[in-house]
Amino acid sequence: TERIAAEFNSDIFLYHRVTGEFVRVTDSDAYWEVTPCFHPEAGKLVYASNEAGAFDIWVHELGGGARTRLTASDGTDEIEPVYDPTRPGFLYAVREFKFPRERWLESISLDGTAAA
Repeated sequence: TERIAAEFNSDIFLYHRVTGEFVRVTDSDAYWEVTPCFHPEAGKLVYASNEAGAFDIWVHELGGGARTRLTASDGTDEIEPVYDPTRPGFLYAVREFKFPRERWLESISLDGTAAA
């Protein structure tokens, strides 16, 4: 892919490998936006943010588009989305707050519904 998503200082950036251009996608000092994953076919960026308290999965439409919260749960963090071209959406890790911290994988589509 020509673009790579990266986090720096709690914000998300896109790096264009051909032009060398960095583009800031998010800009917040109040919360963390981390573990970005670029969806090359849809032109969207999926990442985790603790904007609402716990970490949830968000999708951001590139090119000035809207951003949407895809997950919202109590008692867990949803983190580390990963694009898998063999699936209709993304995989992400779920981590419980309580100890021992159980972890498991879930899948979600870009419209927020569970993906197969």
